[in-house]
Amino acid sequence: MASGKPTSSKYCEAEYHLCAVLRRIENRSYRRHQVAVSCRYGIGQIYFRQEKYREAEYHFRAAADINKRSSVLHCYTGMALHRQGLHAEALQRLQVRHSRG
Repeated sequence: MASGKPTSSKYCEAEYHLCAVLRRIENRSYRRHQVAVSCRYGIGQIYFRQEKYREAEYHFRAAADINKRSSVLHCYTGMALHRQGLHAEALQRLQVRHSRG
């Protein structure tokens, strides 16, 4: 860590910038969906690595709602649910995605 900041601060700063970009992009039509999915996925990854699984689930689910065909987004949503102890819902999420194949 060259900046000397703790890792959690690095993630908080990245989260802030991703949220700012997401807010700007959601108001535009240019590649809105693709960029919104990428931002939501990135924010979800930050929360997941911080073990904030409820927040991660929210962003993974938001991204998966935009891009319903992404198996990665459905998998990460299921993993976040599983980490929260919501095993049945996690399994259901993964089975639904698998059945849509």
